Amino acid sequence: MARGTCLCLGRVGVDGLAALRIKVGHGTNLYLGTDTFVHPEAWSATYECSENPADRQAVAVASAKRDKVAARLADIRISGHLAKMNRGQLKKYLTEPMASVEDCMKSTELTVGELFERVIATKSEGVIGNFAPSKIGKVKST
Repeated sequence: MARGTCLCLGRVGVDGLAALRIKVGHGTNLYLGTDTFVHPEAWSATYECSENPADRQAVAVASAKRDKVAARLADIRISGHLAKMNRGQLKKYLTEPMASVEDCMKSTELTVGELFERVIATKSEGVIGNFAPSKIGKVKST
């Protein structure tokens, strides 16, 4: 169950800046990108701010994004749909502003037959390994 959100640092890039991410507590932690970067040596995780004046605008942008994510998280928690969502569905709902709960709750998992059809579509005609395309019907029916 998601308990809240906070800002945290990602990996430090070659330019010496670290990505600011939104951490959403949901069973295993879910991290959402903010497309903002700060100097890691000046970052204070306790206060979610940077001592570097050049980072203040980036932190303000990331904080605004975090507030939007927190509001969407509160809406879905109140509606009762949060407990029914998996990690991928929750990430889609929180990152896509126009996504509805119903759109995110649709199953995105493929059946075994659909997976075979996708693999076969990428291969040349004939036998693929030890598996002939004519056996798909037998796999679908089981």
